[in-house]
Amino acid sequence: MLTKTEQGLALNFPVFSTTDSDRLYPTVDAVAAQITNAVLVPRTADTGEFLRSYGYGHMEEQFPAWRIWAESLIAGEAVRTLVSRGLLSPPGNPAPANFCLIGWYDDPQRPRVLDWEG
Repeated sequence: MLTKTEQGLALNFPVFSTTDSDRLYPTVDAVAAQITNAVLVPRTADTGEFLRSYGYGHMEEQFPAWRIWAESLIAGEAVRTLVSRGLLSPPGNPAPANFCLIGWYDDPQRPRVLDWEG
């Protein structure tokens, strides 16, 4: 996750500042909201009903976790589809350690690393 440079070591994944985030967020959020509302919400809204119909009603307190799991699978399939259509570069096999990592910081001396799960 580090690359040796002439100046020392550098992170080899994107790192965003609060200012970057404030500039990017409205656009990313607008696009993500459209995709979420068109794809994720309709396909996961009835997760509880589906699980009850298969006899899992006794596990209702876990339904939110099941829904998040289903949404993660849908997101993973979306990435796979984008790769298969050539719209996203393949990560390699195995994927590099920095795949799906971003950094974020308020304080440049203390960046925070986020992975696929946030």
